[in-house]
Amino acid sequence: FLGPWELKFLSHIYGVVANDYNIYLDEAPADSAERVNLALNQPVQAPSNDGNRPENAVDGNENTRWSGSSGNSGYFTVDLGLYTNIIEEIKVSYFNKVYPIAYSVKVSDNGEKWVELQSGTHTAGQEPVTDTVTLETPVVARYVKLEFTGFNTAAAVQNSVGIKELTVNG
Repeated sequence: FLGPWELKFLSHIYGVVANDYNIYLDEAPADSAERVNLALNQPVQAPSNDGNRPENAVDGNENTRWSGSSGNSGYFTVDLGLYTNIIEEIKVSYFNKVYPIAYSVKVSDNGEKWVELQSGTHTAGQEPVTDTVTLETPVVARYVKLEFTGFNTAAAVQNSVGIKELTVNG
């Protein structure tokens, strides 16, 4: 959590504004055109895996993946670390047909209170599937959470999700 001094500094430097969830909006012009994958090799949490570990979804390699166990892959969370992270885009590349048909993308500064950035649906059977959330106004957050509420029944592993790569650009 940012204290009053840090918030005043960010407000002065970046034009950051606070809301009720302590998620800050960065309305200042971009510092540079270069984006960095803030999720690369960061700690992750998922309720299960089928041998394809959660860490694989943030390793920078689209040839590896995380796959949840059937019936137990309702979320995926990445901790971007203690630093102030200005998030501009979140991109999720799913493995084959193992993707959600209903999902939401959320952010948090403390891992307890979440702000939904986007929710969406997919039609079962389409392939490949990639979700991209591009923010007109970047947000400042520590955690990014993907929640899955519906699953592709056309997949070989039903009621599951497989993520090749999650990138959080900022």
